[in-house]
Amino acid sequence: VMILLERFVGYRGASLYKFCNSDRVRLVYLDETAAVFVLASETDLPGIDCQTVKLTPPPESAPEAERYHFLVNTAGIYYQLRRVVDADYAYSRAERMYDQDWVVHLGIAEVRVAQGRWQEAEAEFHRSINIRGSAVNWLGLGAMLMKHHRPLAAMGAFQQSIARESEGYKEWSSLGEAAIAAGRPQEALN
Repeated sequence: VMILLERFVGYRGASLYKFCNSDRVRLVYLDETAAVFVLASETDLPGIDCQTVKLTPPPESAPEAERYHFLVNTAGIYYQLRRVVDADYAYSRAERMYDQDWVVHLGIAEVRVAQGRWQEAEAEFHRSINIRGSAVNWLGLGAMLMKHHRPLAAMGAFQQSIARESEGYKEWSSLGEAAIAAGRPQEALN
């Protein structure tokens, strides 16, 4: 199984963590754009340890854009592998290179949520939204607000997400859950 991971064409829903912790498949190749897993029963290749593998960056002589995209892609991969420290480091380096990428701020926000740093996470979600107010950014903010037990604020974020993605099941169901948690069950039915 090959999973494309590059941020412009890859599948962000891939659960690298689940694949890496499966007894049925083995990671045999990983770079900043793709992961290759094979059935463990059909290979003698040693598996790559998902918790220790380091992705090789381009040389410092490479164009800045290439180094930047490597960092952003790598940060996302490390985050999916639940390697929060490595993801944080890569996102921080990418942000120093270019701080107007909504994906970087969204990634930093997700890392801050994983670290339990709620105020910083919310600020990063808002930075991402200010750069590109997409449904996914608002949905992420709403999910973070729910985790931090702020359902009324989450409702507002989910409503903003719905305004941008009106047919999204996740947006509508999240709004309903927030309304119930906020003690507004009638709004969950609307």
